[in-house]
Amino acid sequence: MRWWVLWFAIACGSSERTPSPTTETATVQATMHATMEATMEAAANVAESTMQPSMQAVPTAPPEPTEVPAELRESHDRLLARVESDASDIASLCSLASVLRRAGMYRAADGRLDDAFRITTNALLGADLDVPPGTIEACHYERGQVAEARADLAVARDAYWEAMKTPIERRRRIVRDAFFRVAKLEVEADCGAMSTLALRSLLSLNDELVFRRCLREQEQVETTCPILRLDDPDYPGTQPDDFLAHTPVIGVEGAGFGIIDEELYVISVIRGRKQVRRCNFDVPRDSMIGPAFVHTLGDTTLYVVSTTHVTSYSCECEEGEEGHPESPSDCRCEDAFDIRFVFTDRGELRLALIQDYSIADMAGVSWDVPHIRESMSHPASVVGDVLRTGRELRLRSHALVPAR
Repeated sequence: MRWWVLWFAIACGSSERTPSPTTETATVQATMHATMEATMEAAANVAESTMQPSMQAVPTAPPEPTEVPAELRESHDRLLARVESDASDIASLCSLASVLRRAGMYRAADGRLDDAFRITTNALLGADLDVPPGTIEACHYERGQVAEARADLAVARDAYWEAMKTPIERRRRIVRDAFFRVAKLEVEADCGAMSTLALRSLLSLNDELVFRRCLREQEQVETTCPILRLDDPDYPGTQPDDFLAHTPVIGVEGAGFGIIDEELYVISVIRGRKQVRRCNFDVPRDSMIGPAFVHTLGDTTLYVVSTTHVTSYSCECEEGEEGHPESPSDCRCEDAFDIRFVFTDRGELRLALIQDYSIADMAGVSWDVPHIRESMSHPASVVGDVLRTGRELRLRSHALVPAR
């Protein structure tokens, strides 16, 4: 039976101590980290006695309280004073959000987290940001806690994914458990809410039965890359000139990949005859296709191919770059959006991963979610029965799953 988690232990700020006037900054930082440890351990061990069956209709959320209860008021007031004295204190903002969440004041908690993340965004744009390692990830964890308490599972899942980037290993294990707990609840509640590409990415991270069942259910309704009949009006042909972009599969005569507008096509050779599939997910318009390589994993032949969309735009010249002195914005910058696909030699999709550096502001895809992004600094390769493509994977029952 499926169960909903309705309440969780504090994410940060739960065991505050009143700092001495001479050690205020150090104490705030220590508090943030100590309370994060306590929070995650408590969340990992939360009892199921407070859960209810997910098959029941989710009741309308009651109005949120407008005042902090007495038992939380001292912590709230102390943190609020810190924030009012230093609006850039990310640790105190996120700890204050934790207190507000415990008080059931979720909108107010989200507001404080928005303030914290606004500071980190400004830092990326050039402002100074000096916080202890793991602080920003702790704020993402708190965002997940707030969203999960409100049963906003997609937001919670994405927040926990960002929190998993913490450099502190013991926290990462706890956040990972939270991520998969929420992902399973989300899929159980509505299988169709997640794309087949997102489900395959989840399976490549954790081979869970609930993800497999949902993937099978979706692909029974519609194959991710269905075969096009010769008499289909959308049948493009099989020659390179039939596509706006095309690349052959190296070493397999007649096989290849093509793009028309935002659609990816797979040309396979089955017993000497060509077969064309059109995938039902989008790729960025005007994408280029890199070489398609063949890899053998056990008894299965895989094709690995990447698409790239490059956006060029005017930007300010950095020191040392060529440009007109009278026009410091006369340089050109480029952003890339790169995707790596893994198909079988029959044209069946097994995995799609987006390079984690890909910028989605001017190019992107509808199926982009945080857990589908991966750092892929090396070409795909096979070692024994393991495919290395940013993640180390093996093939099990038509899905790529963790090798270990």
